[in-house]
Amino acid sequence: MKKALGVAAVNIAVFLCLYAIVEGGSWAVIKFYSGRADTPVTVAGDGDDKLELYSSKAVGDDLAARHDMTGSPMRYETYVVYTNRPYRSAHVNVSENSERLNGRESPANAEEVWVFGSSALFGVSSGDDETIPAYMEATLSAELGRPIHVRNFGVEGYTSWQDLINFSIRLWQYTPFKPKLVVFFNGVNDHYRAFINEADDCRHLLYTGVGSREVLEQAWEDRSRGRIISWPSIADPAKRLFQHTTKLIDLAENKIDLKVTNGDIAAWRKAYSARRERTKAITSKCSKEAGGIYLRNMKAAARLARDNGIAIAFAHQPLLFMTKKPLVGSEISEFNEPDNNVFALTDKQLAALHAVPAFRLNQLHLWDRSQFIEAYEGQRRDLLAMCREMDVPCVVVDPELDKAGAVLIFSSQVHFTFRGARIVGQAIARPIEDLLR
Repeated sequence: MKKALGVAAVNIAVFLCLYAIVEGGSWAVIKFYSGRADTPVTVAGDGDDKLELYSSKAVGDDLAARHDMTGSPMRYETYVVYTNRPYRSAHVNVSENSERLNGRESPANAEEVWVFGSSALFGVSSGDDETIPAYMEATLSAELGRPIHVRNFGVEGYTSWQDLINFSIRLWQYTPFKPKLVVFFNGVNDHYRAFINEADDCRHLLYTGVGSREVLEQAWEDRSRGRIISWPSIADPAKRLFQHTTKLIDLAENKIDLKVTNGDIAAWRKAYSARRERTKAITSKCSKEAGGIYLRNMKAAARLARDNGIAIAFAHQPLLFMTKKPLVGSEISEFNEPDNNVFALTDKQLAALHAVPAFRLNQLHLWDRSQFIEAYEGQRRDLLAMCREMDVPCVVVDPELDKAGAVLIFSSQVHFTFRGARIVGQAIARPIEDLLR
């Protein structure tokens, strides 16, 4: 027995040594050739206070801890597929009902406003009292002179399908305590979904976010077929265990592919152009379909609210690509980086390319930038027309963001810093005050 244990100990020690050599060596090679250090998070005190991403390092740390929590910050939920997992920390708190809290207790007699949307509403860059609903709550309570409780039902990755179902479920869960007003702040995920996965029949418009489709499909197959061992449950941890080794292998393969590609750049240009045009045709079709789905779901939400005696308002989510404010800090890279990984080269840019850079070799998407923006503008116009037709308030907050000046408002292409969330929250709250009078 002792001999067997000794052999096992030696084998484990040898494995750990080999692992350290392989992974450590791979990490060192990657660092040496990339020449890049980790980019520091910009927080208060890191230079210009108008360019801070988070209001404090503590908020940034809490948000990162939730994002990287064991398992996932999401959990399965029937009908909507997934929802927020309950979470507790100093600055980021999610209730047992998957509701992001606002950092303050509302009195029992507070009138209720419910807000539905995705990650920008949830506040992926904000502390509890710095989210859009939190600022709406503070603004409405101050302006109306009485307590208003704004519930934050935002969930990362939700499209209008899930917002509508979430609203319906909450009406049942909170019976008989209905809100006086509901607000939908969305549009972005329906739009992005039309440009992702690029299927000719647009079936990807029904896919749900945060990897939920793949996870649930795999789990369903494994359980329904009685599989004891699931390949992804083995492969995924192995990839994480040898992440630097696999990355080094990928880099080596890309280097070989790049040399072959640059040996016949004319053929690459032709293939790139053909893929770009095919992508444009598919996204043109699917963005129209997505716009129609979004509009139908929001009309259904309006009817559901009215059937329950609840006032409703809509706010269309801004995009960094459409802002007229001067870009500052990380907004500049967030605006320009998609030109390298999702937006396609024009014919002129393609012709001027004499050598294919590495990042172009495996470019994930080839979207037409103008088409992408025009389609989102079309979605907004249709929403405004629907609001006029149904006689409900529809808020466009972009003009208020455009006045911000040289201040960091966007934390990503679709998310907001705590300063941006304050502008958006106040911009939504003021036009809907009369619905609560």
